[in-house]
Amino acid sequence: MNAIVGLDSIALQMPGLPEQVREHPENIGESAKHLLSITNDILDMTRIESGHLMLKKEEFSFSGMLEQINTMIQSQCRDKGLTYKCSIIGKLSDHYIGDDMKLKQILINMLSNAV
Repeated sequence: MNAIVGLDSIALQMPGLPEQVREHPENIGESAKHLLSITNDILDMTRIESGHLMLKKEEFSFSGMLEQINTMIQSQCRDKGLTYKCSIIGKLSDHYIGDDMKLKQILINMLSNAV
């Protein structure tokens, strides 16, 4: 899956790629990312069930993580003709300690299911 995502990214960077053709690699890339996400979810469930899931304790940028999530979800919403808006109410620190990958995965799964 990583190879497909990488090659798709290279194809999209080709100069002079006609708009009609560009849509196909974009769809391939999104589908490959989604399949990779599903595969990772299955592997995580296996790790949870076997007691081998390890959560990281690292500093991460909440705003950076949120930006990545918003980019993905906005794309999904746009494809379905939906409006997506993310608003932060109150004050948040930009840096937190935890497993940003797992938190991002949870939020993306919840938001993707809503979309």
